[in-house]
Amino acid sequence: MGETTPMLEASADQYLRSYFNQAAEDDREKLQKRLKLILSGVARQLPTRMGVVKVDVFGSFKNGMTSGASDIDMVALTEREKDNLLKATDILQAFQNVMKDRNLIGESGIFANVTTIYQAQVPLLKFTDRESNCEVDFCVNNRLGVENSKLLLTYGRYDERVSKLGRLVKDWAKAQGLVGTADGHLNSYAYMLMTIFFLQQLEDPVVPNLQSREGRPDQQTSEDEWSLIDTKYGMPKKFDAYFCNDFSKLPEDQQASRNTMTLVELLRGFFRFYSDGDFLSTYAVSMRRGKAEPKSDFACWDRSSSWVIEDPFDDGHNLARGCTESGIKRILSQMKSALETLADDQAQFKDIFKPSIPEEFLLKCRRGVNMVSPDPFFDVFEDVQTVHFPREVAKEAQVFLQFNNATARRKAHAKNEKFIIPDVTPQLFVTSAHSRREARQMFDYQEYPRPQVTGALTQNAPWCDPMSFGPTGELHPPVHSEEARWPSLGPPPGLHPQSAKSSSKFGVGGKGHMDFVPKTEPFDVQGRGSNADASKLPQKKTGESTKTPVKSTAAKAKSGVLLFPGPVRTGVGIADRTPQTWQEICEDSIVACWGNDVNNSYHAKTRFEVVKPISQCSFSATTLDGFELLRKW
Repeated sequence: MGETTPMLEASADQYLRSYFNQAAEDDREKLQKRLKLILSGVARQLPTRMGVVKVDVFGSFKNGMTSGASDIDMVALTEREKDNLLKATDILQAFQNVMKDRNLIGESGIFANVTTIYQAQVPLLKFTDRESNCEVDFCVNNRLGVENSKLLLTYGRYDERVSKLGRLVKDWAKAQGLVGTADGHLNSYAYMLMTIFFLQQLEDPVVPNLQSREGRPDQQTSEDEWSLIDTKYGMPKKFDAYFCNDFSKLPEDQQASRNTMTLVELLRGFFRFYSDGDFLSTYAVSMRRGKAEPKSDFACWDRSSSWVIEDPFDDGHNLARGCTESGIKRILSQMKSALETLADDQAQFKDIFKPSIPEEFLLKCRRGVNMVSPDPFFDVFEDVQTVHFPREVAKEAQVFLQFNNATARRKAHAKNEKFIIPDVTPQLFVTSAHSRREARQMFDYQEYPRPQVTGALTQNAPWCDPMSFGPTGELHPPVHSEEARWPSLGPPPGLHPQSAKSSSKFGVGGKGHMDFVPKTEPFDVQGRGSNADASKLPQKKTGESTKTPVKSTAAKAKSGVLLFPGPVRTGVGIADRTPQTWQEICEDSIVACWGNDVNNSYHAKTRFEVVKPISQCSFSATTLDGFELLRKW
């Protein structure tokens, strides 16, 4: 596999000594024991009909390939005869109810950010352990997952380089944003299988095939002895879960590895083995078979799958089925980059873990064809800083929500399957900057930053120029220049081109900008304007509330002057086709911003008093600024 430079070996040795330390291992051991004790206590409080008999740990915390950023996977196991009688979601909900009753979740509880992911093939209940800040993924009856963890742990026991190399590969993939099937990449488990398969293919293998019965007379028994029943496909199904966990029973030449390669040499060999893409485009990754065979020979292969990574026990499960063409290109590109770094005389070992692009803390979800504004996301997700909103209506276009840090994103993710925004699928996926950049190449996106509220004024919506005021308070509407108002962006979402039969005076002009129809009388803006006559403003009656509800949201409109440079949307009938109509109804309005669409009328109220005519109208803000101001007040 070639030699590494002394400088790289020295930097790698220093890095690995700090990376693999016993104190961290001890802390992880204590953590899983504590969580197992707590959740076992919760299980004892469940109704007996649930049949939960055990809570166990599996995944990376069990197989020895955990790292500092790993989640802990836990599972509730029921009596086998009840495996298919109760839904996993019912059992998870029962756990959540008991945890809530015992004050284990909530502001002062042990767990935070409780998240339901019930629509997945393996339903999950996610939550954060406050003490360790570790994420817990809790599921029901994932017996295959438990056995897979035991298999990988056994490989790690055979040779410690297995678990160490697996952890390095997994952390490299996470650092480069290459983990996550939602983005067309592989999950962490798939990278572990690729690692072990590579170690089986070396001229002097680091590990043998522990699932092979060949040459093992003591294991030529009925498959029923090793059969495992799992209900992952909705019905009980039998899987062959055999593997050798007693190395003394292996053929003599396989009882210990003769391979003497260092961890750095193995890591470089891993990247070289896969990075050109030739192997993966032709052959399958199969620990179960332990050798390279054409991917078309596997039950889990179909023509839509570019790669095949076979599950060790479930031969019908291809872990690479969700890989997209762009995801595969990114994985191979980053492998080549890592290989180049490891061949550089001046490189440090830690350089392979430097992200190729800045990390972004993102969630994504799918919006419907009728959603034309990003505003509701700012109301539902209080910590979102930027909404990347697709201007095109397409089934594949998704909304990206950007947060300042992982903690804020995790808090928002707790609303998965719970939040309600009309015409938005309430499923949130953790995603990466790679996915957002790829989406921008496919669709036209616009970035909407969270509006900032200062007193009664807000910053501008990204697509709406501010309204300016003259020395006596007269209004100067925004210029009608398309370039000045929406440079290179086009009109804001929801504004429709002018109908051929509509009036150009009051309709939407040319490419979608709107006509502003100001009133001529002067007005006061927080005391400005010498010609203003305060006596003409509506006066609050004794005992009259200074606040009134605005539509069906929790927003309140405060009596007095409110300034926001964007439209407010309300229904309009066919007869209500002039801005004067709304200026008469809302007698204190300053300007009407009129869109000639029977379904949507836009009424820009740069100032209004809460008076009876307005309270009788059903208004809802359609810009970030307007909605945020009303919501805050």
